[in-house]
Amino acid sequence: MVVLRDGRQVWEKYWSGADSSTAFNVKSVSKSFLSAMVGIAIEQKKLSLDQTIASILPEYYQHDVPPNRMFRAAVLKNDSMRATVTVRHLLTQTSGIAWDEGGPILSTFLVSGDPARLMAEQIMAAAPGSTFNYSTGNTHLLATALASAVRTPLRPYAEDELLKPAGIPLRGWDVDGAGKPLGGSEMYFTARGLARFGQLYLNRGKIDGRQVVPADWVAASGEKKADVASPIYKEMVPGITGYGYLWWLRTSNDKVMNCALGYGGQYVLIVPELRLVIAGASALDARNPGLIPQFKGIFGLVDQIVTAVSREP
Repeated sequence: MVVLRDGRQVWEKYWSGADSSTAFNVKSVSKSFLSAMVGIAIEQKKLSLDQTIASILPEYYQHDVPPNRMFRAAVLKNDSMRATVTVRHLLTQTSGIAWDEGGPILSTFLVSGDPARLMAEQIMAAAPGSTFNYSTGNTHLLATALASAVRTPLRPYAEDELLKPAGIPLRGWDVDGAGKPLGGSEMYFTARGLARFGQLYLNRGKIDGRQVVPADWVAASGEKKADVASPIYKEMVPGITGYGYLWWLRTSNDKVMNCALGYGGQYVLIVPELRLVIAGASALDARNPGLIPQFKGIFGLVDQIVTAVSREP
């Protein structure tokens, strides 16, 4: 766990043999890194928020539906809905694509030879833009579209446009069955690297005098784009107020907190009013007490830090 105040490291602590050089699989904290990449691509005019994924990845969407196709009307209806999913929908987890995070579809997705295609061809459960449903499938489809739009493999693009300019070493990134980095998960960083990412966002996308992520994108990412009604996420993230562009939003001691969160206790937490960044990572092993108890414990500790800092003159 690393704490930064006013850009200075004020506290750092490791347990169970980890140290500042230990790289962790930060799981869905990767989604907030992906958001930054998308913001950079939009600034470069290689992508736009309301661009459809079908226009970027036509190979996943264009197919013939013969007259004798079983349930042809249902297939055509589903095709017409999925063709309207946009970059914005994937960024806000409102694509409408059927998904159950942690359910059987996730296991199918993980063993698929082409998970992005699987996601593109998935049945629509709701109209795009109508309902928040947290989905790693959404972010992998978004990452695949991003790589196609910038015409560069995702990892080199991430390193050249975001991570190296920001001074954040990427220690690994696992790939899917098609050999593509898993969009929105499986990136490896040190706790210090996570804290530096938080500082980058606290500084409105600027670090060491260099504008890495567009300032307006950082601001927009921390604004509520979707309501979160799920009881699971409300319990996991106490004080939750909504979801931005692949960032969770909550309050702590009446202060706005922007959160990048990952399974197993991975987090980057930013409190702009206090100029505070809190970042941490955890081992993915049997010591994990479960998603909700773990994050309840993390936020309980974090909220004590925020309360203490709030008392400072």
